[in-house]
Amino acid sequence: AALDGEDRGYAFAPEGTFNLMNFKPQGPVAAEFINDREHLFRAVMGPWGSGKTNLAFMDMFSWAVQAPKCDDGVRRFCALVVRDTYRNLETTLKTWHGWVPKTKGHFTGGGGDRPAKHVLEYTLLDHSTLELVVEFRAIGDLSVEDALLGVEANWAFLNELTTLPFDIITYMLGRLGRYPSAKLLGEDPVRIAARPQRYVADLNAPEQDHILYRYFVEECPPTTRFFRQPGGRDAAAENVTNLPPKYYDNLIAANAKRKWFIRRFVDNEFGYSRAGIPVFEEDYDDSLHVGTFAFDASLPIYLGLDGGMGIHPAATMWQWHPSGHIRG
Repeated sequence: AALDGEDRGYAFAPEGTFNLMNFKPQGPVAAEFINDREHLFRAVMGPWGSGKTNLAFMDMFSWAVQAPKCDDGVRRFCALVVRDTYRNLETTLKTWHGWVPKTKGHFTGGGGDRPAKHVLEYTLLDHSTLELVVEFRAIGDLSVEDALLGVEANWAFLNELTTLPFDIITYMLGRLGRYPSAKLLGEDPVRIAARPQRYVADLNAPEQDHILYRYFVEECPPTTRFFRQPGGRDAAAENVTNLPPKYYDNLIAANAKRKWFIRRFVDNEFGYSRAGIPVFEEDYDDSLHVGTFAFDASLPIYLGLDGGMGIHPAATMWQWHPSGHIRG
C-alpha cells in the first residue's frame, strides 16, 4: 500500500487511465503521512499551499483499492468529506474536481446549502471493479451527532479541522468501518474485518490555547498520529514546486506588520492568543522571549491574579532580579 514511487499495481481505468502511482508525495512528511497504515486517525498541519488537501484525497484512493471484494466480486468503498459550512465546502469540491471532474461517474448535489455525492466506478489492474462513493457534507448549524446520523463509511476527511467542532474527532470513528454491509460480504468474518476504517484531517497551525494544541501536542492518544510539515520558508518546505513563484515571499511582504499571520500560515508555528489588547503586538516572539530557567531561592516570588470577568482568568508568577530582569 505504500506510495513511495514503486509500482504496486494500483491503477484505475475509467474512460482512460488514472494511475495512483503517478502521485508523488509533496515531501518526506507527506510521504510518511500517506504511508502510515497503523493509526486510526492522522492529522497533518502545514502552512498555506503545502498540498494538504490533495494529500488527503490520495490517501483516500490508497485505502479504497484495498477494500475487500463483495460476493459479486465488486470492491465497495465509501468516503466522507466534512467542512464547517457549505460555502466553504465549495472550495474543497473545487480541489476534488481537479482530480475527478464532474463528468466522470455520477455527481449530484453541491451548490447552495446542499450536500454532494460522487459515485465512481474503476477497473483495477487485477480486473476487479471498485465502486467508490464520495459524500461531501457540512456541519452547519447542526450538532456533530446530528450531522453524522446515518453515516456508514470507511474513510473520512475532516477538512480544515480548526474550523470544525472538536467533538467530531470523537463521533466520527464510530461511523467508520461499517461499509459495505456484512450481507454483501457474505457474512464472512475475514472480509468484514478487512473493511477499511480510517480518518484524516488537515489544519493550519492554531493558537497554543486551542483545544487541538492540547490534543495533538500534549495528549495525542495512541490511535492518533500528528504530522507537522516544515514552514513555507524552511529549506525543506513541501509542495513548493506546485506553487506560484515567490508564493511565500509575497505572503510575508503583504503581511510584514502581521507577524502572528506569518508565524501561523507561513512558518507553521503555533500562535499565541490575540484575545484582548496585546501588550506587545508585533515584537513578541516565542522563540526569543520564552525559555526555561530556575527560580532563585534567595529571592521572593510574586504572584499576580486576574479573574478575567470569570471568562478568561489568568495568573503570573515572577521574580525581580537585582540585574533588573523580571523572570516569570
